[in-house]
Amino acid sequence: MAKDQKLTTFGYDVKLKKKVKMIDCEETVLSNGMKAVKGTSAESGIKMCKIVGKATPEELKKFKVKPKKGGKKKMVKEKKTKKKKADSKETKKKKKGSQSDEEKAAKRKARRLARKAKQAKEAKKDVKKGKKKKGK
Repeated sequence: MAKDQKLTTFGYDVKLKKKVKMIDCEETVLSNGMKAVKGTSAESGIKMCKIVGKATPEELKKFKVKPKKGGKKKMVKEKKTKKKKADSKETKKKKKGSQSDEEKAAKRKARRLARKAKQAKEAKKDVKKGKKKKGK
């Protein structure tokens, strides 16, 4: 449409949250090849844009918009390669930061002793207060 011809249409006003009449409308083509009508709201005066539909090749030429090639591209997932498992326990031990079985056993034993000492301490406090512990 020519700019001298006035185009009036209705669109959604985001500020007022309702449909209102658009004034000073101009038909344009967006960069993705869609036709749109741009104008201002008659009630609040904010800028509005209403997408009308797909533009024809003639309209694309008129508004000097280059159509995108290929359309939507699908994402292709890359295949993950599985890592080879270690053949023996020795190679696992050699890894950085790994512990030997003896070190792990010593840590477990230390934790177990600390837990038992804590339980014994709590049991003494309960006996002093006059409470009896149920169970073992």
